[in-house]
Amino acid sequence: MRTAKQDEFYRSKSFDRQVRRHLKAGVQRFAVVVPPAFAPLCRAELTDLGLAPAAEANGIIEFDGKWEDAYRANLWLRTASRVLWRRPDFRSGAVEDLFEQSAKQRWELWLDPRIPIRLAVHLAESRIGHEGQAAEALVAGISKRMAQFRLPRPRDCSPPVAAAVAAVDPVAVGDAAAAAAADYGADAGPEPNQLIIARIQRNRCQLSIDTSGFHLHRRGYRLVHTGAPMRETLAAAVLLKAGWNGSTPLVDAMSGSGTVAIEAARLARNIAPGLDRRFLFESWPCAFADTFRHVKTKAAEAALNRSPVPIVAVERDPGAIATARENARKARVDPDIRWHTGDFFDFTPVDRDLTPGLIVVDPPYGKRLASEGKTFYQRLGVVLRERFRGWRAAVFTPERLWLSQLGCRPLRTWSVPHGGLAIEVALFRIG
Repeated sequence: MRTAKQDEFYRSKSFDRQVRRHLKAGVQRFAVVVPPAFAPLCRAELTDLGLAPAAEANGIIEFDGKWEDAYRANLWLRTASRVLWRRPDFRSGAVEDLFEQSAKQRWELWLDPRIPIRLAVHLAESRIGHEGQAAEALVAGISKRMAQFRLPRPRDCSPPVAAAVAAVDPVAVGDAAAAAAADYGADAGPEPNQLIIARIQRNRCQLSIDTSGFHLHRRGYRLVHTGAPMRETLAAAVLLKAGWNGSTPLVDAMSGSGTVAIEAARLARNIAPGLDRRFLFESWPCAFADTFRHVKTKAAEAALNRSPVPIVAVERDPGAIATARENARKARVDPDIRWHTGDFFDFTPVDRDLTPGLIVVDPPYGKRLASEGKTFYQRLGVVLRERFRGWRAAVFTPERLWLSQLGCRPLRTWSVPHGGLAIEVALFRIG
């Protein structure tokens, strides 16, 4: 809880002047964190939003814009992980420099003292010898600045950076590594932490402040799942990679928790992926509530009332169907999806008046697929060739060699992260 003195500070004319002078006016730089495999798709999404992507490297796409643009990016990007706010870099040749410069940042404008901070530090060609030293200097600088306004010292709940990066992405570098470190265990609690990334390279430090909070794959609708669910960002990426835009039917062949079908329905209806969740920037003292309210209202008005095309989810487990339908109800798209309880190998699209569109096949990985992989993909190939002629297909596999059993030559294959594994997605046009 805030004290009366703190509330008085945040409501003061002086605070409002500082916000308008240092944050509201002018153009800011933002950086979208995205899995490298999704980066081209994310660039296209930014362009569709009217935002001009600038620099891109190692799973980071930067763009310049106003705060309204950052809000729209958080709300509309289907493939991104989070949106960071870049701060101007400063000299950090020693921990003393880092402390002094950190204490000059206007943390009181955007840090909510009630939210624990989570630091992720990346060092490269720096005279500061250890990430822990840098983190301590940053926390001390932040605490000094907040104390000047009688605001409480933020609680630091940062993970061991090196261990976190290795656990999440052993080949990640730079900001992507720092973001991966911050995501390690960050979603475990009921509320997000305030992520602050410090990249110190050649004795210059750039701070990046997370605006998103929880990872953007958390749309706010999936309360329950079955097994190891597909991330919503991956489901959206596969749909976009396959060129599906809601103008042709879609079949989610082995739907599990229904993520592909739900993301397809929301894409077909032009529902902003972040419309049903909260973002961390909403808790900032400087949050421009009227601006974000306007952005959300425009997004809600842009959504269609119903999907213009049939979307079918096939799943043989009645319990999984029940789970998927509950998620779809939460996502407000249950009426847009035709739920079919049964084995996909017995499913025939013409019996359901489906014209050719896109079929997505994400088999349940496990002991059965490991022991019967070749046979499974042989059977799948027969079904696709005999019943889905004229359709496009996106087929997942943990073993690239199994794709040869389908009897179809893929237009392209795509390596994507899925459940901690490197999974191949093959895209076909079934002749």
